[in-house]
Amino acid sequence: MLFLALFSVFTISAQNNNYRNVRSFEGEVGAGGLFEAGAGEPGRSVPGFSVFVEGRHNFRNSTMSIGLQGSFGQWDRKNIALDDAGPGPHNERLKPLMLTIYGDYNLRRWKSVSLFAGGGVGGAYFTDRTVLSNYYILLSPRIGAELWHRLRVTVDLKTTISDYTFFGVNVGYVFGGGLKR
Repeated sequence: MLFLALFSVFTISAQNNNYRNVRSFEGEVGAGGLFEAGAGEPGRSVPGFSVFVEGRHNFRNSTMSIGLQGSFGQWDRKNIALDDAGPGPHNERLKPLMLTIYGDYNLRRWKSVSLFAGGGVGGAYFTDRTVLSNYYILLSPRIGAELWHRLRVTVDLKTTISDYTFFGVNVGYVFGGGLKR
């Protein structure tokens, strides 16, 4: 309900500001780094990577967009619970597979730079070396900038109710985006 109220306010505001039309659909592919945020102690995890693909719908005469992102990542962390298991490496290689629906508010204030902020909800399926597989609900706020209507730099936080919380710094290439000609 809150989302619909905010959507209405932003849409009306955009129309009153004589908002320039953008293309209605765009796709993005990209990659970036993953950094664990919920490890609990310094030095427990090693930064990893992520790859993603996202399709977005830009609402006509509006600053709002909605998108669906599929992503895969990987990072390693020391599993303290396995320290008593004897000699050898006791690391987890975490591999999240995520599907997230995002809503973004786009600030198109400059000719070459467009700032955005938004959030998403989705699901994350985690596997690790111990063959544990877990599914979690995922919440993901994000901010970023789109440069020249093609290059998109995003910082996001992906959080679950477990200790699988991490943030990412991603760079993506946008297909089909930009202003209508």
